[in-house]
Amino acid sequence: MVRQLYTSLVRPHLEFAAPVWSPSNKNNINDLEKIQRRATKLAPELKHRSYTERLTKLGLTTLETRRIRGDLIAFFKLTTGIDKILWYKEPNKASSQKLRGHPMKFEREFAKTTPRHNFFTNRVIPHWNALPEKVVSAMT
Repeated sequence: MVRQLYTSLVRPHLEFAAPVWSPSNKNNINDLEKIQRRATKLAPELKHRSYTERLTKLGLTTLETRRIRGDLIAFFKLTTGIDKILWYKEPNKASSQKLRGHPMKFEREFAKTTPRHNFFTNRVIPHWNALPEKVVSAMT
């Protein structure tokens, strides 16, 4: 019951516009996680368990994990052409093909400012480059 109420009423507000406004400041991330921690304590049988145990029992993941997953899904759709957008500056493919990893690696853009450093492509590329080739080359 707690899981259904949380996933339908609370989590949508916490994840609103996450692809655009993904919190990069640790204080903002902790504030959002604190709300989820509090919500998972509403189940009386889980009240005295650790946060990770409560998440496992309820079948939930951390909000940060969900944001990363959402970013990776969006980036996959953009790189495979499922979703099409007009890039201001398309991400550059990695120029050096190293022996490890997959051939669809991208380079992070150098950024002088914090907002640009935390921009979608700069935020997702390290996670994308760490994925196994099987995942990156999947059709769906």
